[in-house]
Parts: sequence; structure tokens; C-alpha cells
Amino acid sequence: MSEVEVPDADLITGRSTDQIKRSHRAADRLQRDLLDGLLSDRLLLGSLAEIRERYSLGHGTCREAVGILELRGVCKLRLGRGGGLMAVLPRLDDLARLTLLHLYVKRSTTHELIEARQIIYLSALHHVFEQERQSKAVDGTGAGPACDRAQEGWHGPSAYSDWLADCTGNRAFRFAIQFIEVLCDIHLELAKEHPPEMPARNIQREAGALQRVMSCRNLQTAREALVDYLHLTQRISPDEAIRGSSLLYNWHSTKTGRSARHLAMRLIEDVFVFPVEEGGDLGSEFEIGARHNANATIVRQAIRLLEDLAIAIPRRGRGGGIDVRSPDVSSIVGLVPHILGQEQLKLSECFEAAGMLDVEIARAAAARAGKGVKGKMREHGNSRTPTLAQLISLEQSIADLSGNSVLAACERGFLMYACTIEPVAGAEAPPSAMVKRVLSMIRDVEKCVAAGDVLGAEAAALRKHRLMALRFLPARGSRSEIEGLSGLSIVSARERQLAGIGADVKGRP
Repeated sequence: MSEVEVPDADLITGRSTDQIKRSHRAADRLQRDLLDGLLSDRLLLGSLAEIRERYSLGHGTCREAVGILELRGVCKLRLGRGGGLMAVLPRLDDLARLTLLHLYVKRSTTHELIEARQIIYLSALHHVFEQERQSKAVDGTGAGPACDRAQEGWHGPSAYSDWLADCTGNRAFRFAIQFIEVLCDIHLELAKEHPPEMPARNIQREAGALQRVMSCRNLQTAREALVDYLHLTQRISPDEAIRGSSLLYNWHSTKTGRSARHLAMRLIEDVFVFPVEEGGDLGSEFEIGARHNANATIVRQAIRLLEDLAIAIPRRGRGGGIDVRSPDVSSIVGLVPHILGQEQLKLSECFEAAGMLDVEIARAAAARAGKGVKGKMREHGNSRTPTLAQLISLEQSIADLSGNSVLAACERGFLMYACTIEPVAGAEAPPSAMVKRVLSMIRDVEKCVAAGDVLGAEAAALRKHRLMALRFLPARGSRSEIEGLSGLSIVSARERQLAGIGADVKGRP
């Protein structure tokens, strides 16, 4: 049996390893085990003494790790006999508030929410047509029964959203659609805006017309109709600032956690007023405590929250302090698996959704490049011995083109969930020829995007997605094709057996 490698959070999120402290690494390990318990109905991880012994942690590191998890909202510490560290069930609005906080500190505008909403819906639509193409290739019918069923009455603006999610047959798309809608609703709530909704009769007419366009089996026409529909049902004003000044205050926490959140929010407001995104200095922990009348424990937990949000990083040594930096989506990505785990999603669902998001992101990036706005992709190494890190980097590189935190969080959150519930076989190196093919396809996407070739970028991203689907979704490829891709597996043991592949990776229940 191959050795199983469980990717660290920083590997998937792209956070630099030198920015990850011991307490955060311990928190990531504990969070992974909390998620395992959530998936198997074992919500109690053990007492602090048991955790320290099991993970070989010092008292201070263990306390900091538990405090970080409490601030993330994925656990609570139950005191008394029978107590210990317990997993809690975060909700979709918790994830949305964390995302809006990130957008607030990033100084984003509502354009990012509007763009993410359009790309998520378009990726779901594209997946529906991709399913029809695969059905035609298998049995020659090309029938789309889910989308041919008429919706009886479109009651409210969410009716079409629910219907489109049902058409995909994929719960990961349902999560992404619900996530972006909740994001928009909470933004309106925080901004204290109450725009009028479309009359139910108009919604029914527009959604019905869009459904009829989809039944004509023309993807480009359906795309145009969907963009028009999203524009009509959009309630957010374009290019407005994200309102996030009250987000942390409204979250429930325990005593110390609540005080730490309040202090963190005041520090975030200090960060927000800096004229530049990076280079600011919040001062030392002692100076922060004196300035805000907080004890060392509360200051330390508040700083850990800022580190977890990638807003600040401590500077050690003489003249040290807390430096301000550009935020990343690591904390958002870490919370996504706890939402998906409650739905018991399959790996294949996560892969399909992430792949189609890549396709639509590539299209949008090419369209922007045609207007003079260039996206930026990360550098890919030319290592002769491909690693898990390189493959993950390849899968994420297209999402980097968007510069959109919501889309990046969805795509990387799917991967985090997949790698958590079904670890990759790390001892079996992926075949070099396959990695070179994937890398070549990624570069094809880059070239098409740079040239502003929308159709070329879409085609290149689709080729990469279909190639990877031979491994993630083995039922779509021949046995010889599947066996040739045996090193690229993030696929359940049951799916491997159905595909006729030896299950050398032990799947988790």
C-alpha cells in the first residue's frame, strides 16, 4: 500500500511556508481531524491534555492552536467532565461574512461580487451542456432531461438558481450558487441597502424565456441569455465599496474569543486606514495592549486572527512589531470543507465544479486581456520529478487569472475538501509525461489569454479539464486511458474499483 500524503493547508492555499507558525500548523492538523470527526459523526476530539500528548504539543502552542480554531469558528472548548475540543457546524453565512471581511480589508468593490456571480452561473450552465455532449458521445441521444422539465411557477428570484443547480446534478455547483447569493444578500444587509426586487411575474417571464433558450441546445445563445438575466436580477450597485466594519463584532464567540475579535476588528480598522496595502506597522504586542487596554492573552489571540486572515505578520527581533501585508484567501479556503462536509459531497462533484470554473475564468480573463487588462499566472517549475505541490499549483494556476477572491476560494476550497477526505498517494510519483501534457495545456491557456482569444482560451481550458477527467472521473475514459494516468489520482477507492484500477489508496469513510 502506498504511503498517504495529506497536503498541508499552505500547499493548497499557496501561502508561503515561512509565514506559517507552529501554532497555525497545529491548528491545521487539528482542523483536519475535526473535519474527519464531522464526516464520521465523532464531534469530540479529546481533552487538551489528550491533544497535547497526541500531537506532541507544548502547553502554549496547544492553547494558541485551540484559540485559532475557536476564532475560525470550527470548534468550541467544552469544560467540565466529559468535555474537550468539539467540532461545530459553521453555516454558509459564516463563510460569507469571513469572505466579505477579506474583501473589505483587500479594498475590493462590488465588481468582484458581480463578476463572481456571473462566472459561477456560467460555469454551471456550461457544465449542463458538457453533460449533454458526453451523453451524446456515449449513447448518441444528447438528451438533457433535467433541463427539459418545465419549472412549475418561478416563485422568487431564487427559483431559477435552484432549477439551474438541479440541472447540473452536482451539489458543488449548488454550494457555489448559494454561496454567491448569500454573499450578495449579506453585503446588502451590511450596506443597509434595500433595492426593489423584480416583480414575480417578470421573474417568471425572464426565467421561462431563458429555459426555452437552453432547450435549443445552443451554448453561446444560452450564455448571452443568462448574462442578460443576471443583469436584470442584479440587486447590487456596481463599483461600490465593500462594507465590513461591523463583521467581526457580530460574530458569536466565547469570553476571550469575543474580546480578541473586538480587538482584531479595531486593528483591522487601523489597517484599513493605511494609505498603502503593505508596509504599515501596528507596533509590538506590548504597544498594542497598552494602546487598547488589553491583556497579553487577548492581544496574542487577536494577532493570531490577523495572521490567520493573512492581514499581518509578526516581525521578530530588535525593533520588531506587527507588519501589515496583503490578505489572501487561506482562512476562507480552510472553512469551505466544513461546509461541504455537512453535505457529504463526492470528490467527482468537486472536481467537475472546479474544472468548469477554470474554463469560465479563462474565458473572462481572455475577454479582459482583449480590452487591455492582463491577468497574472504563477510560475511553474520545470522539475524532472513532478511533485504533488506542482500538480496542485497547475490546477490552481488558471484561477489566478481572475484575481477574484470569491472564485479562488471556491476552487481551492473544493481541492482542500477533496484532499482532506481522500488523501493523495504521495509515494507514487505522477508520470512525467502526463505532467508535461498538463503543463503544456496550461501554457496554451496562457497564450490564448494573453492574445485575448476567448474561444481559444475556453478550448484550451476544456482540453485540460477533459484530460484530467479521465483520472478524476474514470468512467468517462477507456481502461487503457485510465491506467495510463494512474499517478494523477484524487479519486475514491470505490470509484477506482469501478474503473478496474487496483485501489492502492485507502479511502476514508
